[in-house]
Amino acid sequence: MSGVRMERRTFLLASGCALLGATDWIKTAIAAPAPAPAPAQKATAIVSEQLLHTVVRIECPVPGGTIAGTGFFYGFFDDGKTENLCIVSNKHVLLGHSVCRIVFTAQGTDGQPDLTKLIPVTITDLAASVIPHPDQSVDLAIVNISGIVNELQKRGTPVYFSYCNDGTIPDAATRASLTPLEDILTVGFPGTVWDTTHNLPIFHRGITATPINVDFQGRKEFLIDSAVWAGASGSPVFLYEQGALFDIRRNNTSFGWRLMLLGIVYANVLQDVSGDIHVQQIPTVPHVDSGVPSNLGICISSQRILDFQPVLMAKGIKPPSDFKMRAMD
Repeated sequence: MSGVRMERRTFLLASGCALLGATDWIKTAIAAPAPAPAPAQKATAIVSEQLLHTVVRIECPVPGGTIAGTGFFYGFFDDGKTENLCIVSNKHVLLGHSVCRIVFTAQGTDGQPDLTKLIPVTITDLAASVIPHPDQSVDLAIVNISGIVNELQKRGTPVYFSYCNDGTIPDAATRASLTPLEDILTVGFPGTVWDTTHNLPIFHRGITATPINVDFQGRKEFLIDSAVWAGASGSPVFLYEQGALFDIRRNNTSFGWRLMLLGIVYANVLQDVSGDIHVQQIPTVPHVDSGVPSNLGICISSQRILDFQPVLMAKGIKPPSDFKMRAMD
């Protein structure tokens, strides 16, 4: 469970970008060095291109078929040199299974994703590898995949991925600056609708249905107005805007983009035949439901990811000496 050592990194804090919060960024991690192309040939991946590689489809065999969900890459204790790479998803996706299959995208010789080369990996000790959120009521779990990525690197099959870390999670001041109505983007693998040839997920736009900075029903959760389908469990929810950005609180306009990890999808809201509204965990297989979708998804606040830090430390994974621990606000 050692950390992943990255030889090259691309930060999304590029010059000229509109930074409406100091933590609005993710990183692209390349798991092994590659021959550097000539400067004229190298193109920096734009934000939306990097977002394509933040997620992974999780498939677990069950009697009579396969269940599927979404997970995303997250680097714990990231000090800019080494991080413990994990997949974040829901408990109801990962728990109760002994085996799961994920597919990585290969890194090309130019240091970019090679969409023609996919690297499937089967985790055969899933039950022992899953770390559930310490609060039983929080539908989150992680799997440390640092060892898998390191082994692929040693075998000469480096993988390409983008990952989030603590800096991607908005702090209290940034959340307080958000308005009740914000544009959001989910990235995931709903049902069978995704690009199996190139291992690419589906983007889906929406808006916040409740304020990010107000805990819905007293829980660190919020609602989004966005279609949520079977297989989307575990999808990351990003605040993502590009172009002309109007900051209503400061009454000014800037140009560029802003990005932050707001939460993780885990449930949706349905109306049953009697007219009653109820919440259900997003199913991991397409199914027939008598309820009418409300187009409302329920998301766990990204702050909850920080709760895994002491759990990992208790398992012997120590942060670097100069690492500044983020506490949940």
